[in-house]
Formats: sequence, structure tokens, C-alpha cells
Amino acid sequence: MNERIQRKQTDFVAWLAGQMYFKKITQRNIADWLCVTQGAVYYKMKRCNFSYPDMLIIFSQLGTSKEEQIKLLTI
Repeated sequence: MNERIQRKQTDFVAWLAGQMYFKKITQRNIADWLCVTQGAVYYKMKRCNFSYPDMLIIFSQLGTSKEEQIKLLTI
């Protein structure tokens, strides 16, 4: 995988972990949003393997501003 893309994925997971902490969101909450199991969310976080649609759903659920989304998605 392209190093820049991998770095952005890692940045997204770090950002998501921070949001989870501050907003008291669990992996189970995210799993419900994405219609997957909690184990799948754990795996996605561990492997930094969220798809673009996954990210958009998470942004929507968290009420993330367009500016923040652009910052996190721009390579």
C-alpha cells in the first residue's frame, strides 16, 4: 500500500480513538453504525483498514465538520 495512504489511515484511526475516548463511544457503537460486529471494528482499527464509506458513516454519526473530514481524507 502506498505509504501516504497508510499514514492517512493511521491518522484516521488515531483521530477515531480520540473521539471514542472524549465522546465515550465504544467499538460496539461503531459496529452498530457500520452494521458489522464489534470484532470487525477491532480488526479494522488494528489494521487501519476502514473503507471510504465506513469513514463517511463514522463522520456523519460523530457530526464531524466538512473541514475536519477534508483534513483527515486528503492525501
